[in-house]
Amino acid sequence: MSARHKLNAAAFNGCLILAGLAGLFSQSWTIFWVGLILFTFAATLSGGIRPSRRR
Repeated sequence: MSARHKLNAAAFNGCLILAGLAGLFSQSWTIFWVGLILFTFAATLSGGIRPSRRR
């Protein structure tokens, strides 16, 4: 497994934890899924998650 894949997995795990906490505190599956989508989207836009090699 390459370093990029490990970093992507770590960033996604962080998104899962944050969304899980938001869903747990609000007791809502909807908040969990919306949070997971938003956190993952934000991490991808900020460069924390890199879907492909930069050229």
